[in-house]
Amino acid sequence: MLISVLVIPISIYSIGYLKKEYLEKNVSVLGALYQLFILSMLLVICSGNGFQFIIFWELMTLISFAFVIFDLKDIDSQKAGFVYLLMTHIGSAFLLFAFLIFAKYSDSFSFATFHGISNTMPSWLKLILFLFILIGFGTKAGIIPLHIWLPEAHPAAPSHISALMSGVMIKTGIYGILRFIFNFLNPFPYWWGEILIVIAITTAILGIIFASTESNIKRVLAYSSIENIGVILLPIGASMIFFSLGQKEFAALSLIPALFHSLNHSLFKGLLFTSVGAVVSSTHTKNIENLGGLIKLLPKTALLFLIGALSISAFPPFNGFISKWLTFQSLLLLFQVKFESIKLFAPIIASLLGFVSAISAATFVKTFSGIFLGMPKTHKATHAQEATPFMILSMSILALLCLLIGICPSIVFSLIKPISFSIVGLDSMTITTFSNLSNLNNYNLFTNLGTHVLSASSPALVFILLIGALCLSYIVVKSFGTKTPLRKEETWSCGVKPKPEFGHTPKGFSQPLGVIFSELHTPESFYHNYIYLPIVNGLISLSHKLKPIQSGILQVYLFYIFLTLIFCLMWLRL
Repeated sequence: MLISVLVIPISIYSIGYLKKEYLEKNVSVLGALYQLFILSMLLVICSGNGFQFIIFWELMTLISFAFVIFDLKDIDSQKAGFVYLLMTHIGSAFLLFAFLIFAKYSDSFSFATFHGISNTMPSWLKLILFLFILIGFGTKAGIIPLHIWLPEAHPAAPSHISALMSGVMIKTGIYGILRFIFNFLNPFPYWWGEILIVIAITTAILGIIFASTESNIKRVLAYSSIENIGVILLPIGASMIFFSLGQKEFAALSLIPALFHSLNHSLFKGLLFTSVGAVVSSTHTKNIENLGGLIKLLPKTALLFLIGALSISAFPPFNGFISKWLTFQSLLLLFQVKFESIKLFAPIIASLLGFVSAISAATFVKTFSGIFLGMPKTHKATHAQEATPFMILSMSILALLCLLIGICPSIVFSLIKPISFSIVGLDSMTITTFSNLSNLNNYNLFTNLGTHVLSASSPALVFILLIGALCLSYIVVKSFGTKTPLRKEETWSCGVKPKPEFGHTPKGFSQPLGVIFSELHTPESFYHNYIYLPIVNGLISLSHKLKPIQSGILQVYLFYIFLTLIFCLMWLRL
């Protein structure tokens, strides 16, 4: 459903986008790859065999790699493609090792035989499998510090492909984490959930900090995707804690925000990437500092981007608010567990999530104002043209879905509820009766969403009241407002004609965050210097130490082969 819901409007968008932006390139090849990309994602989630899964997983990776390097003249795209291919294949290697371990214990690559096989494994091996799954699927999802490909690859790909990569493809990593942990590795200790929560909140915090200081529009959205992956993983971690402690009803409730936010993120991130694609194709720049004033030239795109920005900032009555609020509640549900350490842990994580939400709102205030408000800063910005009808239609569909889901979340909730309960292994009878459980009455937002569309806490009712209040205010102002004529004058700027550089710049808006997080806000310096550079230097040092092995003497190489043969024979005998 997630793939199909996003693919339909993005396909409509691509009709107008390709005519406007890629007419001089080989559109037929791009169109063929687009269809194969959709097919590969569907085949990944329909696979019931580890061998098939790896093949389709690699197919999805290679096709998306082709999109990243599609502009062969762009050196940055080639570098982004190399990083993407390297990181995703490292993740694929860990997945392959995990499948081989499962196959060794089940004598098959079929997923059906993986169920319950973890009971025959030692605890240390299950922990290794858990780490392999986190690395393998987490690389595709973009969790920190495995995210370095994502802010490079998404800006390099065409905008409609970026929308699919960010909105759907990275969710295949979430799908893998959910399926393998809950279906194949249970039972597991509760502290696995705590590990995932720590990784998730770290990913969310650093992702939005990086986004807040970016000037490249598409990199802002890419880092924001990293943040939202962290938000999705938070309730999954909470669900793992409940599941391991035998509280499956709470585990199912905690999964609902994760599934809900996965859908919501696909919609509003697809809307934002398509809106940005309209801006970039019209102005031919991704730098926010070179834009401004586009709300007069691209009014429809500006309105649709604003809806996406409000949705991703969890502003009611849009869909992002519902799933973010449910995520907060899933963390507060952790007060139901018996461990005092977790009860102390939960409010700290919830408060950090509040911090993430605040920075997210500030980031999109900066982004929207830098692109659409103020005065145009360059010649390209002054000659921008509105998006094509197909592009506007696609963005309008996504914006409407963001609003409708925010107003009537019970529709989506009814679809998600059976899925979350089936993941944790509860039957249909539990699904129909869990809303009446006495120990869930304190968390009535979950139950109200499932049973009452227009209850006291119904978003639809709140939206209707809000619209009614706005209409009433407008009528009162028009009826009883002042009749004094208005006089329009140019903005006073000390006798000097206003210039674009007089206004606040996006970089200046985010400068306080850059000062506070000066050690973190530049990902190249932080991750490259403290994580990846030491690994590279260590590998280079190791290669120099192993260099004498390569003597160039044939007899020495034959001796190596002989030793390897003896070792293999001894291994088989054991």
